[in-house]
Amino acid sequence: MDLDDKTGNIHGLMSSEEKKRMAEESIRMLGALPDRSVKARAKRVAKRFLGKSSASDTDPIFWPAGFLMLGLMSYAETGGDSGLSPKCLEAVSARLNAWNAKGGIVRYADDALAGLAMLKCHRLTGESRYMDMADRICVYLTDQASKDAEGALIYHPSPVNSCIFADGTGMSAMFLSEYAGAGGIHAKKALGLAGRELAAFLKHGMDMRTGLPYHGYLLEDNGSQEKKGLVGWGRAVGFLLMGMRAYCGTAQDDGIGEQCDAMTRAALERMREDGCFPWLLTAADGHVDTAATAMIGLSLTAAKTEYSDEISRIASGLKRFLKEGTMTEALAECVDFGEHPQRYGPYPWGQGAALAFYSAI
Repeated sequence: MDLDDKTGNIHGLMSSEEKKRMAEESIRMLGALPDRSVKARAKRVAKRFLGKSSASDTDPIFWPAGFLMLGLMSYAETGGDSGLSPKCLEAVSARLNAWNAKGGIVRYADDALAGLAMLKCHRLTGESRYMDMADRICVYLTDQASKDAEGALIYHPSPVNSCIFADGTGMSAMFLSEYAGAGGIHAKKALGLAGRELAAFLKHGMDMRTGLPYHGYLLEDNGSQEKKGLVGWGRAVGFLLMGMRAYCGTAQDDGIGEQCDAMTRAALERMREDGCFPWLLTAADGHVDTAATAMIGLSLTAAKTEYSDEISRIASGLKRFLKEGTMTEALAECVDFGEHPQRYGPYPWGQGAALAFYSAI
């Protein structure tokens, strides 16, 4: 996507050298992830689900790594720096090979983010092994992962959790749609699941007054439903918009496109004057979340409707928080519905999403 002539030289807002430094820092962050970050995640998830751990130190493709790999492959796929792009591919390939060497087991719905990097690796290299990996992600999501009564993916299922999270819905729908668009052998099932879970979230997880999503929802055995978490959490909006844009770019219009446009408008109405979004879109004076901002911006780059001005504002706004190649001021990892530690800093999800966004423009 080239917006130079439409927005007053948007590339001037992020030089090639600055993007190169972002990619270099992303490689460094990806290499550092096997340490404390994975262990901390295991403790958080175990606490959330009463001792049932759903993460381990042997999952190299868990979602923070997925975000970084998505950013790196977006940079490499769009040209990037001729000397650095091969290093981006090398770093991502090493991570995927490490996962493969440990059995290539797909553990959770959020491994779908790494699946997006696999698809980009395949497009860039033509090597079938990357598509074989993506096939495995798809089979897990469509045939093996736990689902609720309407066939939507349960996020980190356990005996005490059958909830649908915007995180899992958006990540998986984005991957499944891109997989189908890439001609994966399970394309029909993939696109069917993507559409089904997006439609279910739009049916059960929305706040009609604001036009924004709750963080999630639960369908009870008796047929009743309960909406979960806060309305308009920035990253929930970002995940869903990325998933819907990918789906609409692959599937025939079945009404989801119209609802995606409506959610986009609701989000853009809450953009800050500096072009960024607060961590909670309904909290006008809330702290910025650069990860949510980059995710929403990334969804706009895939829209059929023209959002050049908004993309330019987001690009300019995010740049204020870029420090020597590191995207700062991303909100810390969510603990559970309604539990959002107010800590901000350089996190993999902010770094990877921002690199993917800048690469797309």
